[in-house]
Amino acid sequence: CAKRIISLLSESEKNIEIRVNGALTGYGELVEVDDKLGVEIHSWLSGHNNVK
Repeated sequence: CAKRIISLLSESEKNIEIRVNGALTGYGELVEVDDKLGVEIHSWLSGHNNVK
């Protein structure tokens, strides 16, 4: 697997939407964990519009 460098210009670019099959399911933030890119989940959405 080739390594990739992702440059983030500001704190706002770390905030992400989590989508499954195109449906918005939550919000999170990109974080570095042991030199790897990860996602810290801030909230999950609930309701009938999410993935079933």
